[in-house]
Amino acid sequence: MVPTAEEGWQWVGATARTDRERAQQAVLVVRQMAEGQPVRISPPVTAWAIVGYVLGGLFALQMTFVLLALIIALLQR
Repeated sequence: MVPTAEEGWQWVGATARTDRERAQQAVLVVRQMAEGQPVRISPPVTAWAIVGYVLGGLFALQMTFVLLALIIALLQR
């Protein structure tokens, strides 16, 4: 089943995609079912998700430097 735009219908959880993207998603789902794998539909990556990944990486890097500075300070005593 491939969600298509119809007047008066609202597909919950379905993002706006081109016909080609919907066809590729349908092919992926059919292949996963045929191979006995669990069906996993990945949502499209948005700009906000990329911003979140970058900020999360910067935060993790900052925390690494803080922990490294603490370890160095403890060793110098």
